[in-house]
Amino acid sequence: MKQSEIDRAQYSALMDGDTCPSCASLEGKEWRPGAPEFKKYASGNPACTNKEGCRCMLVYISKKETKSVK
Repeated sequence: MKQSEIDRAQYSALMDGDTCPSCASLEGKEWRPGAPEFKKYASGNPACTNKEGCRCMLVYISKKETKSVK
C-alpha cells in the first residue's frame, strides 16, 4: 500500500500473556500519517518491556475502507 493511500494506522497488540503493559496500553490507538506516533511505532514499541519482544504491529487502514458501525 502506498503511503498516499493510508488513512490511519491502528496499533494492534496480540493481548496474550506475553504482552507487556506498555504495549497493552496502546491497543487500538490510531494515528494519521504525519503524526509522531505513526513513525515511532512503525517498527514496534520502543518502550516494550518484554525481553523477547511483544508481537505488536501497526495495521494500516486505507482511505477506501470505512469504519465499522456498532
